[in-house]
Amino acid sequence: MVSSDSLACAHKAFVHRVLPRIIHQARHEILSLLNDDETTRDFLTRAVEITEEVYPLEKDDAALYVDDFVVSRVSRDGHRYVSIELTKPTEAIAAYYICLVTKEGDGKNGPEIRYFTLELQARDEPDEEEQTMVCEWSGITDGNFVHLAHEVGPKPSLGAFLDRISPILERCFCQTGTS
Repeated sequence: MVSSDSLACAHKAFVHRVLPRIIHQARHEILSLLNDDETTRDFLTRAVEITEEVYPLEKDDAALYVDDFVVSRVSRDGHRYVSIELTKPTEAIAAYYICLVTKEGDGKNGPEIRYFTLELQARDEPDEEEQTMVCEWSGITDGNFVHLAHEVGPKPSLGAFLDRISPILERCFCQTGTS
């Protein structure tokens, strides 16, 4: 078992370790798991259970509750976006939103899936205004997922987050989920 000290909280473990691994390993099945509210809820419930098994909560950690998540599905610009609004982060690098973006593959490799997060950034001063970062978790390199910080993010809102992801997709929609 891994100590939750290594990630500071269940929220970060869920966003930065458990979900990326599940999504990249099961990318052929993930689209069907996110098609409707019931299967999405079941999928997220199981992911939370895995998080709590692998990264046990410390006494000060906030538990994850699937009922607190808000799932949205949007199609635009030839892509399908499935976003999950999480509870408001309280620590740097925790996420406000997760967004899976899919585009059909050539049939040989299955659908291409990209995993983005809108993360709270660390502040130098306690009274400094909150800033976010648009990040992406891609395929495995040397046993670890690659964490890309694309650009400074918008104030936390789903529309603004999706607006920041769209140009990134235009620059490159490459197969990042292979392992």
